[in-house]
Amino acid sequence: MIAKLNNGVLIPPEEKITIANPPEQLLKDYAGYKDYIESPTPDYDPETQFLVPEYTETDAQITCTWQVKDLPQPDEPAEMG
Repeated sequence: MIAKLNNGVLIPPEEKITIANPPEQLLKDYAGYKDYIESPTPDYDPETQFLVPEYTETDAQITCTWQVKDLPQPDEPAEMG
């Protein structure tokens, strides 16, 4: 059992403990977070293309790279007449 003493009162740990603004190393060591690396976005034409993120993960980091995809083109309207 663990406890702490506050002004002479024995306090057992709470069922759930929330740590506000925990340091990154604490999140890495105990909550499974990793360093996140995002590559620069490539040049693309937003009128005809869009970006799709791709993630890879190692034991120590998560890396985001980008794929450039073409926007789907609307079908040509049928000719009248």
